[in-house]
Amino acid sequence: NKIMSTKTIKHCCIGLILFTIVLLSIICIYKCYCKLDEKELFSSSKYHSLSKNEKLQDYLEGKDAVLVAVLAPWCGHCKNMKKQKLLQEVGKQEHVVELDDKHPDSKNVMKEVDSKGFPTLCIFTQGKLFPYDGERTAEAIKKTFMSRPK
Repeated sequence: NKIMSTKTIKHCCIGLILFTIVLLSIICIYKCYCKLDEKELFSSSKYHSLSKNEKLQDYLEGKDAVLVAVLAPWCGHCKNMKKQKLLQEVGKQEHVVELDDKHPDSKNVMKEVDSKGFPTLCIFTQGKLFPYDGERTAEAIKKTFMSRPK
């Protein structure tokens, strides 16, 4: 009887170890192919602040449309947008990525949409950046997303 219980325990342990290995493999594969981090995996927000190590193109890849915002920490309008959490509000429904003015990709974004000031807002769709010069409200930006070129 003791031998039987020892074998049963061994089988349960082996089963648990195999289950854990399979589960961890699935999570790793999912994270690698979807390029998600833990925050994105468990968050319903589509807002993302791009770190200096991340490339804008990698974030845009596979997304239909993204609001791209280049902000400067010294800019009064940018500070106001942050205080109002405008980008996070838009990010509840639409993909939003924020870059600061020192990010390596910020100059390219501003050049592509011919912007010389802050904040620079543009919409990435159809593989291109389109300048956004509408009202700086979450409602107006969401409305623009609804009427964007498809």
